[in-house]
Amino acid sequence: MIEPMKLFIIKKVLYDYTPGMCVIAAHDLDQCRELFAHKFGRKVEFMDEFDRSITNKNYRLVDVVNCNAGIISYEYGGG
Repeated sequence: MIEPMKLFIIKKVLYDYTPGMCVIAAHDLDQCRELFAHKFGRKVEFMDEFDRSITNKNYRLVDVVNCNAGIISYEYGGG
């Protein structure tokens, strides 16, 4: 059964000269961070970018979507 989720659209992450972005469906920000860490291998620089984006409010939030928790889409930055 698909549960209502929040959709986090996170900008200024996955840098490679320019910023990338990531879209994650999760119950809350803690689960969102854990899903990001699991997908991108807990690389220190990626986790720092994630934390900085959240702190600086470089994300959008869609309150309710009907989908499973997980990474919906992502794009690395490019040079």
